[in-house]
Amino acid sequence: MKTKQKCIKKIENYLDERVEELNFWGKTLHYHRPLSKYMAAIERAKMCVNSFREPVPSKELIDLYPEQEYHYRIPSFLVIRAKSI
Repeated sequence: MKTKQKCIKKIENYLDERVEELNFWGKTLHYHRPLSKYMAAIERAKMCVNSFREPVPSKELIDLYPEQEYHYRIPSFLVIRAKSI
């Protein structure tokens, strides 16, 4: 029997910062902040972004853990590298 895949990630009140407890390979805390908050912090620190990534699981990992396919289609992480200017 094929399981139903998540097709969307519903975000309400995107501009509000919040902490959520989610089950992501066990219970974890997730911190939501809009992208503008990250960019404002980088600007205040007088830094510039030299790398901006949304990592996703590899196809090999999805083969091992098919339930994580959702995170391949809708990235759950953001990695920013910035340096002083």
